[in-house]
Amino acid sequence: MKKHLVSVILAFCVLMTSALALTRGQINTADALNSLGLFNGTDQGYQLSSQLNRSDGSVLLVRLLGKEAEAKSGNYTHPFTDVADWFAPHAAYAYSNGYIKGVTATRYASDSNMSRSQFYTLVLRALGYTDSGETPDFTWDS
Repeated sequence: MKKHLVSVILAFCVLMTSALALTRGQINTADALNSLGLFNGTDQGYQLSSQLNRSDGSVLLVRLLGKEAEAKSGNYTHPFTDVADWFAPHAAYAYSNGYIKGVTATRYASDSNMSRSQFYTLVLRALGYTDSGETPDFTWDS
């Protein structure tokens, strides 16, 4: 599982490489992730030149873990007041499992940009590493 997750994360990292002109490799990677059900894009296509936001990054994590159906059918909750309906099940699942945290106790900042370091933080938390407590395994910004 971890080996597969790492491979998919590396493929996703190719997509996060900023460039003005998309390469055929980036489009092929997006197509491959789409065929796996991990990267769906929007009604306007993949939008590969757009910055990843916090809600999209969290949804990607839930999909990478293969937990989207569980998130949508479960009774998970979250404290955030600024989460859109389409994102609420993913946010609740990720919050309940300790993968995401808000910018305040009740605000997630769904539309704010998510950096690579922030996305990697979600992945590391999902892999069981901690960034809190007396002896954290990592810090999000390094």
